[in-house]
Amino acid sequence: MRNVVDRGINTDELAEPNSFAILRYLGITSESGSSDILSVCQLMIDKNLSFKAIDFNQEYAIDDHEKKILFQRIRRAVKAGLTNLASLYIDNMGDEILVEYANALYEYKNVRAEMAYHQGKRESGGKVSLQHFFDGLTHEI
Repeated sequence: MRNVVDRGINTDELAEPNSFAILRYLGITSESGSSDILSVCQLMIDKNLSFKAIDFNQEYAIDDHEKKILFQRIRRAVKAGLTNLASLYIDNMGDEILVEYANALYEYKNVRAEMAYHQGKRESGGKVSLQHFFDGLTHEI
């Protein structure tokens, strides 16, 4: 399967390098899906699209199976970011940047659910929505 990063996305050439900084803050720049996140974010900015409006099959010349693999790779990275953000939030609840990212990228209720899961107060953590994450990410930058 061809990785979306093959499109040649270089963090120095991003229209909005803040997207990389946000991923770094979330602690997911080393995740395998981080380059895919940057690529999708760049596409959304360049073409002024919402996540829902992207035709992944056409834009990345992939079939439905490859699209599922791409989404799973991205979802794992986004979930790792949620876990990291929840851990940061437990340690520093008053940080305005944490609150902003919690609301914009994950919805606060999901960060709270993830925090409760890590504290042993829930049996499951927060959920991730790729649409909410990407639309929030492009709005933040």
